[in-house]
Amino acid sequence: MKNKSFFIITSLIFITILLMILILIDVIVTQFSIGALSFKHFMGISGSVFISVYTPIYIILKRRYNSKLRYFLNLHIFGNVISFMLISIHFAVKIKEPQVYYSWLWEGLGLYIVLIVLIFTGLVQRFQIIPKKWIQRYSIHINRRFHIFFGGLFFVFLLIHVLINLEII
Repeated sequence: MKNKSFFIITSLIFITILLMILILIDVIVTQFSIGALSFKHFMGISGSVFISVYTPIYIILKRRYNSKLRYFLNLHIFGNVISFMLISIHFAVKIKEPQVYYSWLWEGLGLYIVLIVLIFTGLVQRFQIIPKKWIQRYSIHINRRFHIFFGGLFFVFLLIHVLINLEII
């Protein structure tokens, strides 16, 4: 299952990169609305809500229902990678906008970098993809601590990003 999951996850990441490129070169049109929200905001909010809601639930569920850990872990991994795809679409649309809006980009850029580190450390944790020569310096336990730290940092950056965009701060 690990190899099949790894193939699917890496495929989703390559699809994400391809979608971002296609958005940046204007092959994919993103100037439409879904309900009251613009497409870019719908993508960003959808991805952020899944991560923000399911991650704390996952932490609780994996401790309470240890027998279903594999199911919860797969939902955590696949859900967060799909959320990463949605947030990447939001990010690609935002960086394509005129430079007038770039003053608001910094906390979003920080949030996106934190998300990339989270995805990377999560994949390293799950699939143990560290080269053998690095293992002495970078253990899975250190990676887990990084993953937890950047998970907390994600919530802090997300809160700042939302408060700035709602013009509360």
